[in-house]
Amino acid sequence: MYLAGILHSMVWVLFQGIAEVLPSQDVHESRESGVVLNGSIFAHCQNFEDYDRAFTIMQQQGLLAEIPCPEEIQDFSIEGEFIVYKLQLVAEDLNSHLDATGFNEATDEQELIGCFLDLARKLGSWSRTADVAPIPVRKGAAIYPRHFEKAVICLSDAGYCLRSGDRMSWLPKIAPIMKAEGIWSGDRLAVDQWRDELDDLVSIMPFELRARVVGDDGQISRLPLLHAFRYYWDPETGWLDEKRAIPIDSRHHPFSQRQMLEIFRPN
Repeated sequence: MYLAGILHSMVWVLFQGIAEVLPSQDVHESRESGVVLNGSIFAHCQNFEDYDRAFTIMQQQGLLAEIPCPEEIQDFSIEGEFIVYKLQLVAEDLNSHLDATGFNEATDEQELIGCFLDLARKLGSWSRTADVAPIPVRKGAAIYPRHFEKAVICLSDAGYCLRSGDRMSWLPKIAPIMKAEGIWSGDRLAVDQWRDELDDLVSIMPFELRARVVGDDGQISRLPLLHAFRYYWDPETGWLDEKRAIPIDSRHHPFSQRQMLEIFRPN
């Protein structure tokens, strides 16, 4: 039954970030109640690959019915094509539906947990969730947000974490999933390792170039950094001086697009 609880939590996270909701339910009301109602509409922009796995899982679980894209969503779309789904349940809300139908084992356990963690740790970085705290993914004890209590209880029941009051800590069983998702690297967060590597690269930049990338406060600016990687980074020899600027294929940059997003994501 713990997998049904994690599935519910994954859908709830999507609901906070990208769902276009019916007038019958408000996102802020859902945050307080933890309820996701039957008939909720999810607009999936195909350019957002982070969500692809979640919608695949929801389809495996028989939760979605594709519907024509409403005009208001088409008019809003500037990022790419939308696929629009309606939550199709046998009960009034997702919890009651899962109580009645159970969890479909067509979905792999590690895939579900990995997808949930990848989305839940990014809450607060989407514009619609600026006031919603993410789930902690660092090693060691941490206070978890109240809206993740159901997920933490389920993960604890399955042996992935320990829970005591409002605190949780991850157990060794979660490590393969954390590493597969690129969240952990060895004994630390992967993003901490990437930030250290970036600091090392910036520290050996030519002086004039570094002055554009690093502000007076010592913080690295993302857009000037991307410009520097595009024109002044050679994957074989390292940094070029300004007189040798050459546009470089982004596939040869030292960090992938996903790594850059993680590096500059607020803690």
